[in-house]
Amino acid sequence: MNKLAIKLALLAFLLLPFSVDAEAPLHLSSVVVDVWPEYDRQAVLVIERFSLVSNTQLPVTLTTHIPTGVQINAIAANDPIKGLINAPYDSSAQEGKSELRITSISLKVQVEYYESLNKDGATRHIIYEWPADNIVDTLDINFLLPPASDNIRISPSPTSSSPAQGGSTNYLIRTNNPPTEQPLIVTIEYDRHTGDLGIASLPVEAVSTPGASTPGRAYTPFPLPWALGGVGFLLILVSGVGIYRRRRDHQVSPRTSVRISRQAGELDIYCSQCGKRAQPGDTFCRTCGARLKQGTKA
Repeated sequence: MNKLAIKLALLAFLLLPFSVDAEAPLHLSSVVVDVWPEYDRQAVLVIERFSLVSNTQLPVTLTTHIPTGVQINAIAANDPIKGLINAPYDSSAQEGKSELRITSISLKVQVEYYESLNKDGATRHIIYEWPADNIVDTLDINFLLPPASDNIRISPSPTSSSPAQGGSTNYLIRTNNPPTEQPLIVTIEYDRHTGDLGIASLPVEAVSTPGASTPGRAYTPFPLPWALGGVGFLLILVSGVGIYRRRRDHQVSPRTSVRISRQAGELDIYCSQCGKRAQPGDTFCRTCGARLKQGTKA
């Protein structure tokens, strides 16, 4: 009897670690999934945002599954002070899927990855599978239809649709209290005859209007362009005045020239007969008619 009790106790001890390792599903208040094909590359960008209920004990390990072969872009936790920060995680392949075990110190966890886009001519085919690893109150799956697309087919049918920036359209599939361990599969097809990325059609907007306190911006209370223009005008004005004065100093007025010529005796020609002064260029005296002798002075 004692041997049997010992064997049972030993068996219970060996099984104990397995029962401890088995984790119960976490309770999530909401999960928001964004499915954006042809957004910033020729692939499907998937963003999953997990929000745990407020009474979750931290740190916490969140387990979820994603398709194998995808390119993980980010696995992060939303820190209330620092914002999104990298979260440590382990990954292992299981039956065609990759299991992620994410350690988070926050109630909000975000997973981003790129999956290949299946194209058949102008038709695009997308399959998104919600793995149903945890208990979820509200599951929202948003599909962003790229601009210049038509013939959209979505199953299950969207709850609502709304226009988005750049000519895109957002289709929402909302499920309240989806069953645990029963994956939700969403199939999407649409036609598109262009390879332009959706991000190229988004408007470019400044984060804020630059001002005096904007980092890296030099600010002066007086408008700099007007100041430079005023200085340039003054320089041109001063240069013009100087040039005018120099030219005036080098030019001699006709009256001064005549006065200098008279002092030199070039125009002081007088008639030798009557003594009257002749005019420049005269050959004969205008008074008596005598022939003038050039160079005769009074």
